[in-house]
This record gives sequence, C-alpha cells and structure tokens, in this order.
Amino acid sequence: MHDVTRGMDFRMNRQVLIGYRPAVLVTVESFEKIGCQPDSDTYDDHIRFNAFSRMQTELEEAKTALAERRTIDRAKAILIESRGLNEADAYALLRTTAMNQGRRIAEVAEALITASSLLGGKI
Repeated sequence: MHDVTRGMDFRMNRQVLIGYRPAVLVTVESFEKIGCQPDSDTYDDHIRFNAFSRMQTELEEAKTALAERRTIDRAKAILIESRGLNEADAYALLRTTAMNQGRRIAEVAEALITASSLLGGKI
C-alpha cells in the first residue's frame, strides 16, 4: 500500500499531500506547474482516475494474496496428510524450506502441490 490521502480541503492548504507512489509525490503545486488548476475538470478527472487506479491495484493485490493463501493451505493439507504433522508444524516446514531456498512460501507451496499431483496425491 503506497498510496496516502490526507486532508479533505486541499484548496485551503496548498501544501497538503494528495497522494504518492514510491517515486512520485503529487501536491497541488505539482498540478499548477503543468498548467492544471486545482478547481479544473482535468484536475478532478486526474484525481478520480488515480483513485480508481489505486482501487484496481488494491483489488488485484487482495486477489493475489487470497490465491496465495489458498495455495499455502493446500500445501499444508498435503503435509498434514502425508507426514502426519499438525498445522503449525506444516506451516513451519513450508516457511523453513522457503527461507533455505530463498523463495517465497507461496512458491514452495505451489511446488509441493505440483509434486504431490505428479506423485498421485489426492489433495
């Protein structure tokens, strides 16, 4: 989450932070530098577009996180069934393996699911 919005009445305080990305800071002054006044339609459209873009990005991040969580849960279920571990130990094994291999837990989980399916796993 890189976006921040502060202050509702940005026309009163010219230094208010409207939003930022890692390398881009957007203030009222930056719009005036490119010839766009804060009360113009272009400015309002730009703000609406940025808000919509942020919502789309956040939605995609949430969908990705949910898909990764499901993958990790499937991998834990495979470890629980095949190795007789409890849930905490199955997650710890995934985490340790990911750290040892320098990979993300979701990547290790996906590899485990693939290997299990190739070996005829039921889950």
